[in-house]
Amino acid sequence: MRNTTISAHTTAAQTRERYGMLIIFLVLIISQFVSIELFTVHTMVISFEKLSAIVLYPIAIVLIGIRAIRVRKELILFSVLLYITFSISSAVSSGLSTAVLTNAIIIGMNAMVALLMYSVLLIDNKAIRTFFIIWIVCSVITSIICIGQFYEVLPLLDEPSLFRGQPRAEGLLKDPNYQALVLLFGLGALITLRSIRFRLLYIIIIVVGIASTMSRMGILGFLLLMLISPFFRHDPHTSQPIIRRYAIAITILSVTLALLFIPSDYQSRFTIRMNETFFLNLQVPVKGASVRSTQEQLDDLNSSTTRFLLLKQAAIGITEHPFTGIGLGNTPAYMAQTIGDAKEVHNLYMEILLVGGVAGLIFLLFTGFLVLRYLIRCLPLDGDEEHESIFLFMIIFLYCAMLLSLVTFVLPWIVLTFALYGYDHEKDQEILQKRYLHD
Repeated sequence: MRNTTISAHTTAAQTRERYGMLIIFLVLIISQFVSIELFTVHTMVISFEKLSAIVLYPIAIVLIGIRAIRVRKELILFSVLLYITFSISSAVSSGLSTAVLTNAIIIGMNAMVALLMYSVLLIDNKAIRTFFIIWIVCSVITSIICIGQFYEVLPLLDEPSLFRGQPRAEGLLKDPNYQALVLLFGLGALITLRSIRFRLLYIIIIVVGIASTMSRMGILGFLLLMLISPFFRHDPHTSQPIIRRYAIAITILSVTLALLFIPSDYQSRFTIRMNETFFLNLQVPVKGASVRSTQEQLDDLNSSTTRFLLLKQAAIGITEHPFTGIGLGNTPAYMAQTIGDAKEVHNLYMEILLVGGVAGLIFLLFTGFLVLRYLIRCLPLDGDEEHESIFLFMIIFLYCAMLLSLVTFVLPWIVLTFALYGYDHEKDQEILQKRYLHD
């Protein structure tokens, strides 16, 4: 009778923990696909996603239990270094300010998300698969919305970004490039999770969704996945036919080629974007036509040369402010003063160095060490679907971080959490294997 009571109590606790896990993952993942601004408090924008986190995360903590929350010293140090990176310039120049307090709130919320995520990964052995299944579902739904927006069947819900005078699909976000990034994560999960029904259909939908954003980063991203996907199809214990091993690569390539045969209006927009992805947007003089000025090319959001110019100026800014950086949020103003174009750097690594100076460098070295430590330990891949998903998630992020500024996003926290959990898991597996061989 006592054993039955204990078993029932354990089952009830596991059920509560699983509900807590679902709340954490749903709020976290949906917030990567939806952006709805509600109101502003001083300079901080309160969005639907942030408000959902404030309301639902405490409920998740109660369901999981405070004792189950694991505090990792690496995450705390990550928070401290990031806070210094964001705020050192402001603190040195003007002392305590609204920007400094805002940074503290942003980092505090993201740190809480990271601690909760790390804790549920330890509690439930199905947490990783649940995380990626939810991400795939959101990716497929969002891709359908993006496709509808590209063909102008669905509204964009806000002022769209334009390419050649036509709207670019951006799902329920305001940034088509970030939309392409989150879809790439969904595509990566489908490559590694091989037991999902209708998997190839979902892959096709997401690939077309990425193409509809017309993001150069997205286009290059799924081509990168096409090249490396066969490595995630190989079973080390069996010899697979070459067609099966390259099934995902063939599928993605086929969809890419099919996009070239869509109606001429859409084909023109897409193929021009593809051309600008692989070739610099240099203007060749044509008889009877005027050559675009440098400023005109700079004003063109689709000019490939603009990004190189931003990176070059960021490098100059790093040498001009090597110790304190220019401070978080000052990049557009700095670029406007120097090159006449108020843009972010579009490179996470350069942005951190530009914003934080020496503190940013220390932050990058610390974070890079933790991520590379995991990537090296988990190689060679052993066919574990969940951990292959983590590995590919991190590879996609490291690639996209070269093309986007993600300094205030929660994605770097997710990557670090995966790196800590994955490293611990691989280490534990090695210990268990050694014990088994010893016995």
